[in-house]
Amino acid sequence: MNRIRKIWNYLTSYGQNKRTLRILEERTTTPLYLRHLHKVLKYSVNHKQSAEQMLSQMVISYHSIEKGLAMNEKRYGFGQPKMRKLVSLCNLYLDTYGDYPSRLEDTLGVIAEYDQLHKEQGVSLREDLQLSIDDILQRTEGHWHLSHTRHITKQVYFENIQKSFAQFSASRHSIRDFDGTEVPKAIMDKAFDLAQNAPSACNRQATRVYAVYDKQLIEKLVDLQNHERSFADNARPLLVISTELQSWGSGEEWFGGYVDAGIYIMNLLYALHYHQVAAIPLNWYADVESQQQIHGLLNIPASQEVVAFIACGNPKEEFNLVTSKRRKAKEIVTYL
Repeated sequence: MNRIRKIWNYLTSYGQNKRTLRILEERTTTPLYLRHLHKVLKYSVNHKQSAEQMLSQMVISYHSIEKGLAMNEKRYGFGQPKMRKLVSLCNLYLDTYGDYPSRLEDTLGVIAEYDQLHKEQGVSLREDLQLSIDDILQRTEGHWHLSHTRHITKQVYFENIQKSFAQFSASRHSIRDFDGTEVPKAIMDKAFDLAQNAPSACNRQATRVYAVYDKQLIEKLVDLQNHERSFADNARPLLVISTELQSWGSGEEWFGGYVDAGIYIMNLLYALHYHQVAAIPLNWYADVESQQQIHGLLNIPASQEVVAFIACGNPKEEFNLVTSKRRKAKEIVTYL
């Protein structure tokens, strides 16, 4: 009797089961999954075998040093293990390849600024680290420029929002120095309305936004995200961006929601800048437990996947700005 009931249930819900079976269809999903897994294992930035992997590790490491350089209340002597790794990577790259792409030059500029800051303040680093910094800067002399962190006012930061798009786009940077006050919901609504201009595959508009103002809830979310308590818990609001999986198919469309959400996020960052809201996107690389916790905290439907956070707020009247350099366009464009 139970077997007959199962057969009957299957037949009456054939349409749904047909869609489920397609997820496991050998010709689409399984080969794509195995191909993606193979590529991740082979090309992950965790390896240090290729020039791209080395340069990417440099950028990831020096970015955290940049953040320390931009802090108003600096902890002198910070980041020495990362700085040691940076110097080692630079030497390894030069020994292996011997050229000076822009990302290497930018890395050397951050090392030089870190070195200058501590020497000016009379703060001694570990002797072996100081020697290695002196050696790499001497070895690469003429191939780097100091990467100065800018001290800027709120008025200057927003002075280009009504100018040409080239000036407007170049003026937007991530800001960490929020004053802790709330951005009015009326202003956020204007930014959300403007962000809706973002293109979307087949006009699916699968991106969802959760705007969190509650301080205690923000602190819990920040702890889940990546412990960015040094600034993100001053955000008002903290935005959680997700994609609705019910808008996407399996197989070839697996990552469509993430692509769409990325396009929306950039448009939202421009919209926030236009309305004079300071903002910084934050990654969401989470394990299964953290995924479950954030769904519970925000009551996010199981059919949605969290993609990223954006910390928003009113900037302080004066703040430090990390203007991370961008690669030259000719390094990433290929004409065929």
